Amino acid sequence: MKIRTDFVTNSSSSSFILAFNSDDNLDQIITDSVECFASLDSIKEYKKYKQAIITALKSSLSTQVDVDKIDDIVREEYKYIAYYDVMKKYEREHRHEDKVYTKSWKYVHSEQGKEETENYIQKAIKRIKAAIEDKDLVYLVSFSDDDIIGQQLEYYILPHCEFTKGVYNHH
Repeated sequence: MKIRTDFVTNSSSSSFILAFNSDDNLDQIITDSVECFASLDSIKEYKKYKQAIITALKSSLSTQVDVDKIDDIVREEYKYIAYYDVMKKYEREHRHEDKVYTKSWKYVHSEQGKEETENYIQKAIKRIKAAIEDKDLVYLVSFSDDDIIGQQLEYYILPHCEFTKGVYNHH
C-alpha cells in the first residue's frame, strides 16, 4: 500500500483556447470581459482582485499557438474527455444492466469504443478549427482554482467569453 506523505490538493484546472484578431484591442476586450463576467457570488472578492484577474489573463497571452498544430493540441486536450464521455454515454444507455461500469470500461477499449472516441475527438477538432479560422492570434492558457484569481478565470469568466473557442476541464 502507498501512503501519501506530502501535500495533497483537490484543486482542478482548465485549459482554454482563446482567439483574437491582431487588430483587436486586447486590453479593452480583456478588461470588458472581466468586468462583464465576474462572479456575482463573490462580488467583494472580485472588486478586491479585479486588477490582478485582468493582469493574470493578459500575462497568460504570452505565447501564441501554432495554428498548424491545433489538431494535436485539441487531440491532447480532448483524449481523456472523449474517453470518459464515451464511457458515460455507454453507462447511460445500459444503466439497467448488471456490471455496467465494467462493461463500459471494456466497451471504450473495444474497436467500436475506440472508433467512437476518435469520432468524438475529430468533431472537437473540426469545431475548434471552424471557430478560429478567421482569427490570427490563438492562445492556449490554463488556470486552476488554487486561488481566487484562478478560480474566477476558470469558472466564471473564461468559459463565457466570446473569444473562448475551446474549454477543457482537467478535474
